[in-house]
Amino acid sequence: GTIGALTSAREQREKARRSIGGKIERAKRGEYQGGYPPFGFDVVCFNDDKEKWRTVYYGHFDRAKVYPDGTREQFEGKDNAPRKDANDVLLYRPTIERDRIKVAKQVFAWYASESISPRQLATRLNELKVDPVFGELWDKVKILSMLRNPVYIGQPAWNKRAGSRFVEYVNGQIRDVAKVNGKAKLGRWRDRDNYVGSGEQFKPIIDAETWNKVQRKIADASDEQRAVKKRPAQTADLWLKPFLVCGQCGKPMRATRGGSTERLWPSYFCGTYGTYGPTNPTGCHCHRVQHAVIEKIVFDYLAQTAPKLAKLIAATKAGDLDAARPLLEAVTDASSAYYGVEVDMTAFVDEQLSDRDLKRLLKQGNSFPTIYGLLYERMRPGMERQIAAKERELDKQLDSFADLSGRLRDRAKAKMEDLQGTIDRLQAQLDDLRVPWTDLAKEMTARRRALKQAEQTLSNGATGRQKTEVLSGIVDRIVCHFRHTKTKQQANNGKSYLDRVEIEPVSGASVCFTDGKAPAPD
Repeated sequence: GTIGALTSAREQREKARRSIGGKIERAKRGEYQGGYPPFGFDVVCFNDDKEKWRTVYYGHFDRAKVYPDGTREQFEGKDNAPRKDANDVLLYRPTIERDRIKVAKQVFAWYASESISPRQLATRLNELKVDPVFGELWDKVKILSMLRNPVYIGQPAWNKRAGSRFVEYVNGQIRDVAKVNGKAKLGRWRDRDNYVGSGEQFKPIIDAETWNKVQRKIADASDEQRAVKKRPAQTADLWLKPFLVCGQCGKPMRATRGGSTERLWPSYFCGTYGTYGPTNPTGCHCHRVQHAVIEKIVFDYLAQTAPKLAKLIAATKAGDLDAARPLLEAVTDASSAYYGVEVDMTAFVDEQLSDRDLKRLLKQGNSFPTIYGLLYERMRPGMERQIAAKERELDKQLDSFADLSGRLRDRAKAKMEDLQGTIDRLQAQLDDLRVPWTDLAKEMTARRRALKQAEQTLSNGATGRQKTEVLSGIVDRIVCHFRHTKTKQQANNGKSYLDRVEIEPVSGASVCFTDGKAPAPD
C-alpha cells in the first residue's frame, strides 16, 4: 500500500508537469485554456481563421452555441459545453452581448478616474443590478480579476493566478509548488512578468491610457498594503472561528481583531456580509458577536455536559432505567450510527421483569446488559415460535383473500395488516440490543475523555490552534442566530443583536443558549 501511494503521487506529479507544459504551448498561441471566460468575452471556435460558432455564457451551466447567422443551440448542465473538431481552435473574443462590454469599459473608467476601491465598485454594480454572469453578485475578487486581466487590451494571457497542487510555472521554469504545513496555497496571484500569452490578438476594449492608470493604481494599493506591518493570523487568538456559522445564511463567520477600527473588539461577523457588503443575496447584516461572549458560552457548555455524561455512563453500568432511557432514545434517533435500532432495551426489561426482581439481580452483581442478555436468550425461542405461528396465520389468510369480495376483502385486509404489524413488533424484539448498548457506552466514555482533555487544555493557557484542535473532538459547529432592529431615529442601517447560540456536538443532541448565559428551556 505504501509503494502504491508513492507511485500514485509520483504519477500525479509527472502528469501535472506534462499538463502544464501543454498549457504553456497553447497559451503562447493564445488559445483558450478552459474555464469561465472573463466578463465581456465569449469563447469562439475558428477554423482557417473563420468563425464557426461561439459559446456565450449566461450562468455557471447555462450557455448557448451561437452561429454566425444568429442560430442558437442551448447547452445546459455541468460538463456540457460545445465541443470543437480536431482542426478547430478556441480563442477569446469580445462578446456579442454588447451591454457587457459597456459595463466593462465603465468599470475601468470608474476605477481610473475616481477614488474608489474594488469592493466599492462591486457594491455599485450590485446596486445597479448588473448581472455578473457567474454567481449572484459582484465582489472585490471579481473586480480585481477583471482589472488585472490583459485580455481587455486584446492580449489574452494564462498563468495570472495559480491553484495547482504539484507544479507551477514561475520565472520561466516549471517547478514544484511551495507548500506550507504540507498544503499548497490556493489562488496564488502572479506578477505580470509571469503571464504567458501571444501578444495582441484583437482590438482592445480598453484604451492604453486607461489601462495604464488602472495598473498603476493597483500597484500603488499593493505597495501600500505591503508597507503595513504584517499582523499575526486573525485566528491565532480567535480560535472559535472554524466552528462559527451565521444562522441566517448558513455560511462560516469571519474573525477580526478590531485593531484597525476604533472601539471595535475581537469578534466574529457574517461571511456573506464580509464578501458582498450590505447588498448581499441573503439579506444578512453584519451580525457581529464578541469573541468573549461565544467563548463563555462554550465554557458553560463544557461545564454542563461533562457531569451529564458522567451520570449517563454510570446509568449504563448500574442499570438505572430512568437515567438510562435518554441514552437509548439517543440510540434510536441516531439510526445512521446504530443501523436503525428501534427497540428500547429498558422497555424490554420493564416488560419482562418487575422492579423487585431487577433490583435483586443487580444486587447479585449482574450488569444491566447481562440481565438483558439473560432475558433475551430466555424469551427468544418463545418469540420465534410466536412469529412462526403468526406468519402461518397470515399466509393462510393471504391464500383465501382471492376468493373474497367486497366488504369481506376490506375486513380481511385490515385484519392482515394488523397481523403484519404484530409480526413486525415481534421481529423487532428479536434484535439483540447488547451490541449497540455497548457501542453507546464506549462512545459516551470517549466523549467524556475528550471533554476532560478539552477542559484541561482550555484552562492551561494553550495556544489558539491547540484549543481549536481539542474542541473539534467535541463540537461540530456553533450556529449564531441574530435579530436585527432599526428605529426611525437611527440614521444608519440599524443594529444586530445576538439572539441565541446553538452548539451542535459531534455526537448527541444540540444545546441552545439564549442571552449568552444559560441554555434555552427546549
